[in-house]
Amino acid sequence: VYALFPYVASSNISSPKNHQQAYIYGTVEKREAYGNAGAFELNGSSGTVWVVWNGTMPADGQKVLLHGTIESS
Repeated sequence: VYALFPYVASSNISSPKNHQQAYIYGTVEKREAYGNAGAFELNGSSGTVWVVWNGTMPADGQKVLLHGTIESS
């Protein structure tokens, strides 16, 4: 397991607060590419979260620990 540091996350995890700092541990389930950036869905114990990411994408099925800021639209 290694840590990733996303710059934006939007989530449907239980009771998120906008601009709240969060740590989420889970398994990468889906990945989407958007030009030079991308996003992946992380499934953790409290639900799923889509993470917008501008670095090397983790592999499907990989377990990761995220620390980031929740941003909802």
